[in-house]
Amino acid sequence: ELLRETLARGAPCDVHLRDVARFMALTHVATRRGAADAERLEEEMANPAMCAITAAYVFAKPLDPSDATNRRSTAVEAEAAALCADERFGARVRELQSLFLGAGECLVHGDLHSGSIMVPRSGVGHARVIDAEFAHFGAPMFDVGTFFAHLVFSALAQSCEEALQHGLAGATGFCSQYLEELAVAQGTNGQQPLRAGGLLRRCWGFAGCELMRRVI
Repeated sequence: ELLRETLARGAPCDVHLRDVARFMALTHVATRRGAADAERLEEEMANPAMCAITAAYVFAKPLDPSDATNRRSTAVEAEAAALCADERFGARVRELQSLFLGAGECLVHGDLHSGSIMVPRSGVGHARVIDAEFAHFGAPMFDVGTFFAHLVFSALAQSCEEALQHGLAGATGFCSQYLEELAVAQGTNGQQPLRAGGLLRRCWGFAGCELMRRVI
Protein backbone atom coordinates (compact mmCIF):
# COMPACT_ATOMS: atom_id res chain seq x y z
CA GLU A 1 0.00 0.00 0.00
CA LEU A 2 1.06 3.62 -0.28
CA LEU A 3 2.90 4.96 2.74
CA ARG A 4 0.24 7.68 2.87
CA GLU A 5 -2.33 5.01 3.73
CA THR A 6 -0.09 3.44 6.37
CA LEU A 7 0.42 6.82 8.02
CA ALA A 8 -3.32 7.58 7.89
CA ARG A 9 -4.05 4.29 9.68
CA GLY A 10 -1.57 5.20 12.39
CA ALA A 11 0.32 1.96 11.79
CA PRO A 12 3.99 1.74 12.85
CA CYS A 13 6.28 2.78 10.02
CA ASP A 14 9.60 3.70 11.68
CA VAL A 15 11.39 0.95 9.75
CA HIS A 16 10.00 2.24 6.48
CA LEU A 17 11.06 5.81 7.23
CA ARG A 18 14.55 4.49 7.90
CA ASP A 19 14.43 2.75 4.51
CA VAL A 20 13.55 6.02 2.79
CA ALA A 21 16.28 7.92 4.66
CA ARG A 22 18.86 5.30 3.67
CA PHE A 23 17.69 5.22 0.06
CA MET A 24 17.97 8.98 -0.29
CA ALA A 25 21.34 9.22 1.46
CA LEU A 26 22.87 6.44 -0.62
CA THR A 27 21.50 7.87 -3.86
CA HIS A 28 22.58 11.42 -3.08
CA VAL A 29 26.12 10.39 -2.12
CA ALA A 30 26.63 7.85 -4.92
CA THR A 31 25.64 10.39 -7.58
CA ARG A 32 27.11 13.50 -6.00
CA ARG A 33 29.11 15.76 -8.29
CA GLY A 34 32.63 14.35 -8.51
CA ALA A 35 31.54 10.75 -7.92
CA ALA A 36 31.93 8.09 -10.58
CA ASP A 37 29.43 8.54 -13.43
CA ALA A 38 28.10 11.81 -11.93
CA GLU A 39 28.92 13.78 -15.07
CA ARG A 40 27.17 11.24 -17.28
CA LEU A 41 24.15 11.14 -14.97
CA GLU A 42 23.88 14.93 -14.92
CA GLU A 43 23.68 14.94 -18.71
CA GLU A 44 21.36 11.96 -19.03
CA MET A 45 19.02 13.05 -16.23
CA ALA A 46 18.43 16.58 -17.46
CA ASN A 47 14.67 17.00 -17.05
CA PRO A 48 13.86 20.66 -17.80
CA ALA A 49 10.19 20.17 -18.65
CA MET A 50 9.32 18.47 -15.36
CA CYS A 51 11.56 20.80 -13.35
CA ALA A 52 9.71 23.75 -14.88
CA ILE A 53 6.41 22.28 -13.68
CA THR A 54 7.77 21.93 -10.14
CA ALA A 55 9.25 25.43 -10.19
CA ALA A 56 5.89 26.86 -11.20
CA TYR A 57 3.59 24.90 -8.89
CA VAL A 58 5.76 24.75 -5.77
CA PHE A 59 7.37 28.19 -5.80
CA ALA A 60 5.67 30.65 -8.16
CA LYS A 61 1.95 29.97 -8.56
CA PRO A 62 1.04 29.80 -4.84
CA LEU A 63 2.22 33.40 -4.34
CA ASP A 64 0.36 34.73 -7.40
CA PRO A 65 -3.09 35.87 -6.20
CA SER A 66 -4.44 35.81 -9.76
CA ASP A 67 -3.38 32.24 -10.56
CA ALA A 68 -6.42 30.07 -11.27
CA THR A 69 -4.82 26.90 -9.88
CA ASN A 70 -4.90 28.23 -6.31
CA ARG A 71 -7.81 26.73 -4.37
CA ARG A 72 -8.03 27.00 -0.61
CA SER A 73 -10.31 27.18 2.37
CA THR A 74 -11.90 30.56 2.95
CA ALA A 75 -10.61 30.23 6.53
CA VAL A 76 -7.06 30.93 5.35
CA GLU A 77 -7.78 33.67 2.81
CA ALA A 78 -6.39 36.41 5.04
CA GLU A 79 -3.18 34.51 5.76
CA ALA A 80 -2.77 33.63 2.07
CA ALA A 81 -3.17 37.27 1.05
CA ALA A 82 -0.63 38.32 3.67
CA LEU A 83 1.92 35.79 2.41
CA CYS A 84 1.46 36.88 -1.19
CA ALA A 85 2.03 40.50 -0.16
CA ASP A 86 5.06 39.74 2.05
CA GLU A 87 8.03 40.85 -0.06
CA ARG A 88 10.61 39.32 2.26
CA PHE A 89 8.86 35.95 2.19
CA GLY A 90 8.52 36.11 -1.59
CA ALA A 91 12.20 36.90 -1.99
CA ARG A 92 13.16 33.88 0.12
CA VAL A 93 10.88 31.60 -1.90
CA ARG A 94 12.47 32.86 -5.12
CA GLU A 95 15.93 32.13 -3.67
CA LEU A 96 14.85 28.55 -3.01
CA GLN A 97 13.37 28.32 -6.49
CA SER A 98 16.72 29.39 -7.95
CA LEU A 99 18.47 26.82 -5.76
CA PHE A 100 16.07 24.12 -6.95
CA LEU A 101 16.65 24.99 -10.61
CA GLY A 102 20.37 25.55 -10.45
CA ALA A 103 21.86 23.33 -7.75
CA GLY A 104 22.96 20.35 -9.85
CA GLU A 105 24.47 18.56 -6.85
CA CYS A 106 23.32 14.96 -7.30
CA LEU A 107 20.50 12.76 -8.55
CA VAL A 108 17.21 13.53 -6.77
CA HIS A 109 13.76 11.98 -6.97
CA GLY A 110 12.09 15.35 -7.45
CA ASP A 111 8.63 14.41 -6.18
CA LEU A 112 9.20 12.43 -3.01
CA HIS A 113 6.13 12.31 -0.78
CA SER A 114 4.07 9.73 1.06
CA GLY A 115 2.15 8.92 -2.12
CA SER A 116 5.29 7.98 -4.04
CA ILE A 117 6.44 5.28 -1.62
CA MET A 118 4.94 1.81 -1.24
CA VAL A 119 5.30 -0.37 1.85
CA PRO A 120 4.13 -3.90 2.77
CA ARG A 121 0.70 -3.75 4.39
CA SER A 122 1.90 -6.42 6.83
CA GLY A 123 4.65 -4.10 8.04
CA VAL A 124 7.28 -6.74 7.25
CA GLY A 125 9.65 -5.93 4.42
CA HIS A 126 11.24 -2.87 2.84
CA ALA A 127 9.77 0.35 1.48
CA ARG A 128 9.89 0.91 -2.29
CA VAL A 129 10.15 4.33 -3.95
CA ILE A 130 8.06 4.79 -7.12
CA ASP A 131 7.05 7.53 -9.59
CA ALA A 132 10.43 8.88 -10.63
CA GLU A 133 9.26 10.92 -13.63
CA PHE A 134 10.42 14.14 -11.92
CA ALA A 135 13.92 12.78 -11.23
CA HIS A 136 16.77 15.11 -12.17
CA PHE A 137 20.25 16.22 -11.17
CA GLY A 138 19.49 18.84 -8.53
CA ALA A 139 19.28 19.81 -4.85
CA PRO A 140 19.20 16.82 -2.45
CA MET A 141 17.46 18.74 0.31
CA PHE A 142 14.47 19.29 -1.94
CA ASP A 143 13.80 15.55 -1.59
CA VAL A 144 14.27 15.63 2.18
CA GLY A 145 12.26 18.81 2.75
CA THR A 146 9.34 17.73 0.58
CA PHE A 147 9.09 14.34 2.27
CA PHE A 148 9.38 15.95 5.72
CA ALA A 149 6.50 18.32 4.87
CA HIS A 150 4.23 15.40 3.99
CA LEU A 151 5.08 13.65 7.26
CA VAL A 152 4.02 16.85 9.03
CA PHE A 153 0.74 16.92 7.11
CA SER A 154 0.09 13.32 8.10
CA ALA A 155 0.78 14.10 11.75
CA LEU A 156 -1.56 17.11 11.71
CA ALA A 157 -4.34 14.94 10.28
CA GLN A 158 -4.34 12.63 13.31
CA SER A 159 -7.40 12.69 15.51
CA CYS A 160 -5.76 12.73 18.93
CA GLU A 161 -2.93 14.64 20.61
CA GLU A 162 -0.87 11.52 21.30
CA ALA A 163 -0.95 10.48 17.64
CA LEU A 164 -0.10 14.04 16.60
CA GLN A 165 2.97 14.18 18.82
CA HIS A 166 4.08 10.73 17.68
CA GLY A 167 3.73 11.79 14.05
CA LEU A 168 5.72 14.98 14.55
CA ALA A 169 8.43 13.03 16.38
CA GLY A 170 8.57 10.65 13.43
CA ALA A 171 8.96 13.55 11.01
CA THR A 172 11.87 15.14 12.87
CA GLY A 173 13.36 11.70 13.54
CA PHE A 174 13.36 11.03 9.80
CA CYS A 175 15.57 14.08 9.19
CA SER A 176 18.01 12.86 11.85
CA GLN A 177 18.02 9.41 10.26
CA TYR A 178 18.83 10.93 6.88
CA LEU A 179 21.80 12.81 8.32
CA GLU A 180 23.01 9.63 10.07
CA GLU A 181 22.76 7.62 6.87
CA LEU A 182 24.44 10.43 4.95
CA ALA A 183 27.38 10.42 7.34
CA VAL A 184 27.77 6.65 6.98
CA ALA A 185 27.54 6.79 3.18
CA GLN A 186 30.05 9.63 2.95
CA GLY A 187 32.42 7.84 5.29
CA THR A 188 32.70 4.93 2.91
CA ASN A 189 33.55 6.83 -0.27
CA GLY A 190 36.17 9.34 0.91
CA GLN A 191 34.23 12.43 -0.19
CA GLN A 192 34.36 15.71 1.69
CA PRO A 193 31.51 15.55 4.25
CA LEU A 194 28.49 17.77 3.73
CA ARG A 195 27.78 20.13 6.64
CA ALA A 196 24.59 19.20 8.46
CA GLY A 197 23.70 22.77 9.46
CA GLY A 198 23.61 24.06 5.91
CA LEU A 199 21.67 21.02 4.76
CA LEU A 200 18.98 21.43 7.41
CA ARG A 201 18.50 25.12 6.64
CA ARG A 202 17.79 24.15 3.04
CA CYS A 203 15.56 21.30 4.21
CA TRP A 204 13.36 23.59 6.32
CA GLY A 205 13.17 26.09 3.48
CA PHE A 206 11.98 23.54 0.93
CA ALA A 207 9.63 21.99 3.51
CA GLY A 208 8.14 25.43 4.14
CA CYS A 209 7.52 25.92 0.42
CA GLU A 210 5.76 22.55 0.17
CA LEU A 211 3.63 23.21 3.26
CA MET A 212 2.75 26.67 1.98
CA ARG A 213 1.80 25.61 -1.52
CA ARG A 214 -0.33 22.68 -0.39
CA VAL A 215 -2.36 25.02 1.86
CA ILE A 216 -2.74 28.10 -0.34
